[in-house]
Amino acid sequence: MTTELDLSQTASDLADDLSVATSEDLSIVLGRWLGSFESALASASPEAVAELFVENGWWRDLLAFTWDLRSFSGRSAIADAVVRWPEGRKLTSFRLAPDIVPQLGQSESGAVTVESMIGFESPAGPGRGVVRLVNDGGVWRSWTLLTALQELNGHEESLTNWRSLAEPHYTNVEVGRVPWAANRASHAEFVDTDLPVLIVGAGQAGLTLSARLQRLGVRSLVIDRTDRLGNSWRNRYSNLQLHDTYWNNQLPYMPFPDTWPILSPKDKIADWLESYANHLDIPVWLGSEITAASYDPVGKEWTVQITRKGGDTRTLRPRYLVMATGMQNSPAIPDLAGRDDFGGEVYHSATFPGGPRFAGRTAVVVGSGNSAHDVAQDLYEQGADTTMIQRSSTWVMSTSEGLPLLNAGYGPDDSVEDADLWGASIPFPLSVRMSPGLAAHIATLDKELLDGLRSIGFRLNDEGPGRGVTKAGGFYFDQGASQLLIEKKVALVAGDVVGFTQNGVVLRDGTELAADLVVLATGYLNMREGIRELLGDEVADRCKPIWGLDEERGEIGSLWSDSGYPGLWTHGGNMAMSRTYSKYLALRLAAEEFGLSSS
Repeated sequence: MTTELDLSQTASDLADDLSVATSEDLSIVLGRWLGSFESALASASPEAVAELFVENGWWRDLLAFTWDLRSFSGRSAIADAVVRWPEGRKLTSFRLAPDIVPQLGQSESGAVTVESMIGFESPAGPGRGVVRLVNDGGVWRSWTLLTALQELNGHEESLTNWRSLAEPHYTNVEVGRVPWAANRASHAEFVDTDLPVLIVGAGQAGLTLSARLQRLGVRSLVIDRTDRLGNSWRNRYSNLQLHDTYWNNQLPYMPFPDTWPILSPKDKIADWLESYANHLDIPVWLGSEITAASYDPVGKEWTVQITRKGGDTRTLRPRYLVMATGMQNSPAIPDLAGRDDFGGEVYHSATFPGGPRFAGRTAVVVGSGNSAHDVAQDLYEQGADTTMIQRSSTWVMSTSEGLPLLNAGYGPDDSVEDADLWGASIPFPLSVRMSPGLAAHIATLDKELLDGLRSIGFRLNDEGPGRGVTKAGGFYFDQGASQLLIEKKVALVAGDVVGFTQNGVVLRDGTELAADLVVLATGYLNMREGIRELLGDEVADRCKPIWGLDEERGEIGSLWSDSGYPGLWTHGGNMAMSRTYSKYLALRLAAEEFGLSSS
């Protein structure tokens, strides 16, 4: 079989000038590549498949080929994948997405790409994806390919939910009818009923996963230790707002109204999560915590004891336990000498309430990421004398210049589902590698802002948005605090805090800073520490690292994938990541539950 495509049959010489190509021309090139790819898969020839990619090409798969989230880089890795996952070779019916016009783009090296969304079929269900081709010495080869499972055959997402299926129509007469609210409350108690999935954490991660599982016909329960839905946001510092546009922060099945502010205030998000759970009828137990848990590898189920609000306990036996406690669940609080001697107040940014009561205080904020800047700005606005201590370099961009580039594809007229697919089509390692280039472009637009920060000694780096993949912090999307630093309305000091005195803090070089309020914006521990707290050392120690790049899989840690401990899964990330990857985790759990997964 040959992989070479005959360019002479296209309506224009695309090899010489892609700029004059029509969408019909692009469709011909893309269609031929897809046909060659399908034939190569069917031939079970790893070399034939690999030859359809450029030498440094990428294939990212979300459940369709591997029943996992995996990214393969380079022809050798792609050929090995074809050998390792023989069932994946059954992908068929590759085609261009009928509602998407093929377009031109640019590869990592600057080469022009021909790209489009695609559709295909897998034994488990229909899939979608994205392919990007480059002209490689007269042969069209793929730079990136995404294959993503979208549904499970026979278990498609239902447009209705349990009540409309289980309850009689209200036009009928029924003696002793159970009212709707009572029926919902009873349904959420899981008394003498099966519970396949128990989700810990009722933030955006837990709620989106439960909503998707419900649509797939898999029952789940969400528990949360707070007394009110949304309190994980509601109880944060007062001026907190999301640093991405609202188009990028939509949740599945229930989009924000058109009146929603572009940058969402934290209290509005908290109220929305509460409404989201209520309107989508997601079963949630509030004021509830796991007090004991064990896994039976023979019966393949957990025994989980939950202490609920009021002190009563329940024992549940889910088959799958999902930790959706988020990346900001366990604050990293440095052990600093002399803290007990300090005469003022100390908070971590996770619990700092902000607001007017801190007016007139002398405050020190330790850290220089998003939270540190937000807290420093809040303190300044409330009338506190504020100093920021920068411990390491920070990537800074303006929201006005940077967000339109970072959130490209998300807008009031764009399909969120399509934008998610386009975004997922760039594997995380490639995104990290391309990040400095994007950061450099944004930096040219932000030159005045960045020059101002350098002039006061603020340490900048050019790692860009990819830093958030490898490190959960160390960047700031400017919402006003940078100008406060530049104008010295908030003081800046470089160094490491090593301890407290009665009247302030001490830096490593011996400098003492007076303070009666210290806010530690020092980040968070890995999610494994939250697992350790709830499930014990034996479970936590067997879990794979969560967050950071997993070099073997080419993905983020063990999020949305095998945790390393049987029956245990993790889910987290910001609003966009929770929305995007709740889909694939829900599909994976449903496939396990229905016996469809070959993993």
